[in-house]
Amino acid sequence: MSSRWFKLKLKNVCQATHNSDVHESTIASLLLKLDAKTNSTVIEVKEPNALYTTDVIAITAYGLQANSLTDPNGIFRRNGKKIFTFNWLRSLEAKAFFFLPIVVKLFGFKVFSTDTTIFLRDTINRTMEERMRTGTTRNDLIDILIKFRREAEEEVKEGKKPFILERDALAAQAAIFFSAGFETSSTTMSFTMYEMARNPDLQQRLREEVREAFLSNDGKLTYEMIMGLKYMDNVVKEVLRHYPPLPFLDRVCTPKAGEEGYSLKAFNMDFNVPGNMPIYIPQQAIQMDPQHFKDPESFNPDRFLPENKHENNMNAYMPFGIGPHNCIGERFAMLQTKLGLLYFYQNHYVTVCDKTAEKIQLDPRAIIIQPVGVDAKTNSTVIEVKEPNALYTTDVIAITAYGLQANSLTDPNDIFRRNGKKIFTFNWLRSLEAKAFFFLPIVVKLFGFKVFSTDTTIFLRDTINRTMEERMRTGTTRNDLIDILIKFRREAEEEVKEGKKPFILERDALAAQAAIFFSAGFETSSTTMSFTMYEMARNPDLQQRLREEVREAFLSNDGKLTYEMIMGLKYMDNVVKEVLRHYPPLPFLDRVCTPKAGEEGYSLKAFNMDFNVPGNMPIYIPQQAIQMDPQHFKDPESFNPDRFLPENKHENNMNAYMPFGIGPHNCIGERFAMLQTKLGLLYFYQNHYVTVCDKTAEKIQLDPRAIIIQPVGGIHMNVVRDPLF
Repeated sequence: MSSRWFKLKLKNVCQATHNSDVHESTIASLLLKLDAKTNSTVIEVKEPNALYTTDVIAITAYGLQANSLTDPNGIFRRNGKKIFTFNWLRSLEAKAFFFLPIVVKLFGFKVFSTDTTIFLRDTINRTMEERMRTGTTRNDLIDILIKFRREAEEEVKEGKKPFILERDALAAQAAIFFSAGFETSSTTMSFTMYEMARNPDLQQRLREEVREAFLSNDGKLTYEMIMGLKYMDNVVKEVLRHYPPLPFLDRVCTPKAGEEGYSLKAFNMDFNVPGNMPIYIPQQAIQMDPQHFKDPESFNPDRFLPENKHENNMNAYMPFGIGPHNCIGERFAMLQTKLGLLYFYQNHYVTVCDKTAEKIQLDPRAIIIQPVGVDAKTNSTVIEVKEPNALYTTDVIAITAYGLQANSLTDPNDIFRRNGKKIFTFNWLRSLEAKAFFFLPIVVKLFGFKVFSTDTTIFLRDTINRTMEERMRTGTTRNDLIDILIKFRREAEEEVKEGKKPFILERDALAAQAAIFFSAGFETSSTTMSFTMYEMARNPDLQQRLREEVREAFLSNDGKLTYEMIMGLKYMDNVVKEVLRHYPPLPFLDRVCTPKAGEEGYSLKAFNMDFNVPGNMPIYIPQQAIQMDPQHFKDPESFNPDRFLPENKHENNMNAYMPFGIGPHNCIGERFAMLQTKLGLLYFYQNHYVTVCDKTAEKIQLDPRAIIIQPVGGIHMNVVRDPLF
């Protein structure tokens, strides 16, 4: 990419990095990715930063939403990773481009893999064609390429030789912009966070500058505001002195016309550099040399203050190169780096943890500056799994029951999730209220206890009724619970016209059905998913069997998900059944004795018990205790999904298995619960597995306040990203 090409529109490209698309959508996603579920968490920062810069490059260069932050396995991020993931073979290829170009030609080495080349070429050319067809403009790199193409076509008509015309040559400019732009900036951001964690006093100065900048600018972000962050500028410069994107610069000696080389006599060296000789300048070594920088090992942004520059040789500072051939993307790189850091430090700060290296070890395989082991840290992190699972099931219930996008996974503080939490967050008072519904119904009436708080009742009633009215007005159908309720309402209205007493008619009664579906549906399934992950972490051999079944199912179904495929996962079905044996959603079932007509109770003589159960007596069945009783299940404390295989069922009393109840009054949502649970696990195990960590409990302690089975303090484990294919 030539300087002539880039300098024409650099200002326009820079402006695109802080338009609303980027700083309201991309930055918001970055903060969600970095945000802790509590106020503090240990994370690996390089991958979230790489996702952010990938999204910035995609929107800035191509005008496309890569959405890497919300989908870390998206096609943009996957192809970006391929470029900068270095094994020893990839390392040799990359270094050959700099040191052995003859080998590159001999073996046909490529900067990009075939897949990445096809993806970038097709994406760029397709976007250009669409823009030219529709006349759309976005003031980005694609618009610049289109302008060059049209200018070149005009030059051809005039008989001139155009500067650039071929589609692949144009696409190559955008491809280089992508590859050069995201990894270097994300690494710089990550090294900045590392140095700030190690130097909390400097971090405090940086955050104070950010705070004052936002306050003095009425909370608005502008290009001028970013450029005015002098201390941040010096911090990033000092990071680039310690960790320049490339550890060396490569140049070629180009002597003046008529000369064969370049004499070094002026530098007191009796040597003539031959023309076309490659020159390699170890810029990282130079920038860390005490001959050029005072106390070079220290991290001191103030060395770049005007009054301190005389103590350092600023001609030796060249993280983007120096002179007429310096990096033409310098200002863009600095801008997107500062933009990401600005938003991060507005809301966060970093501290060292047990995993923070005292001194970063750089990867000798990488052609750019990369820390060793970053891939392992990126692919694995300790998280509490119950909350993400609850966000997933909340979204499933919202779309399935109400046809509404709750978006809890992207906004964990969304109104659906907030109200769901209120239902199943138990303090001692809430615990007494909930238990009274089962054991002391007279107290419920006396004190007016409610299943839902007033706020939650209003939210659910208004949401459901508003959705029903909108559907009836527009005639929209989604084949969900709302459609079923509308059908009930219309049938009831017809029955009223015919003089019959309808089964259900009142709006609040209809809304109550949907509210129960919501409350009963999300927490129980999310807890089951979490307990499954816990047991899989403790039983890695069983987890491997489960993942192998998932892999084979996807491969045999051409990678497509179908209902039949989910139903065919026999081992997963047995795993979930065994989880529900250990951890049924409710620890007990409640029933009422309903004797036959003319009888006052139910005799237990047939069971060799001289007792008559009175009519309307409440019965409480301790299903969890029954399911863990060795009288009914062989070795009940062990986690053994194979007990549900047909050949092993005779060893267990399957009549004692009742996580959803049993008989005509069993849970009508059983199949739905199993389906959404398996679906979530299917997608999770397609790309991840779990292992125990220091925070994983040896035996889960259940919350005595909760009316449903809930772990105290959540379930922590190590989640490892490992796509099956």
